[in-house]
Amino acid sequence: AIGEGFRKAARIWVIQCFVAIGSNCIPIPGAMGIADYLMIDGFNSVVGNTASGGIELICRGITFYICVILSGSIVAIGLIRNRRKKD
Repeated sequence: AIGEGFRKAARIWVIQCFVAIGSNCIPIPGAMGIADYLMIDGFNSVVGNTASGGIELICRGITFYICVILSGSIVAIGLIRNRRKKD
C-alpha cells in the first residue's frame, strides 16, 4: 500500500497479526491502547516514523470493518435460512 515492496508488506502483516491475536487473547483493560502502541512501534521498525501512524490507522480500520461485515453477513444468512425453514 505504501510502495515499499512485498517483504515489508509481509512484515507489516505479521506484526498486525501478532498484535491482534495478543490483544484478543489477553482480556485486560486498555488492551486497545496497548495494541495501538505495539502496532505503531512495530510498524515504526519497518517503515519509519512518518508512515507508521497512518498504516496503523488503516490496519485498525480494515480489521474492524472486516469483522463487522463478516459478522453481519453470517447473521443475515442465518436469518434467511431460518425463515426458509419455517415456510
